[in-house]
Amino acid sequence: MNRKNPYLAILMSLFFMAPLVAGVRREKKKCLSPPKECEQQIRTMLTGQLYLGVEVTETKLGLIIKSVTSDSPADRADIRALDRIISIDGHDLTGRGVRDFRQVLNAAKDRPKPSVWMLVQRGSSFKRLDAMLEPVSQEQIDKIVAAHMAEFHPSEK
Repeated sequence: MNRKNPYLAILMSLFFMAPLVAGVRREKKKCLSPPKECEQQIRTMLTGQLYLGVEVTETKLGLIIKSVTSDSPADRADIRALDRIISIDGHDLTGRGVRDFRQVLNAAKDRPKPSVWMLVQRGSSFKRLDAMLEPVSQEQIDKIVAAHMAEFHPSEK
């Protein structure tokens, strides 16, 4: 260890470990089920499942919409990528995590009319957006199955 600069030893170890870490990240996850079984499980799991159609990420600024599925309830409600979620149905989500977001959405799924209203920040303005949670469409399920098959069972199409 270099006594003049203790950080040099840390940097050197990170430099030499980086290729190992990068190699681990490139390793693909494996699906252990046969392709037909996977397809059946995915279809069973998603059929009738209510969804909003967003991918949410946690940042220093809070929960941010990372992406919106085209022709989804979120898309029809004008929810957009990069919207910052302030609240859903009056539940303050500032400083909260993705898990909290999912809990609020799951509670809405149990209502007779499964809808949510969201307060989002878009740029410098705030917007109230209303969305009805809807069952995942057959087209969406087909896309999800196809993506899984392409990634985890490429030689078994």
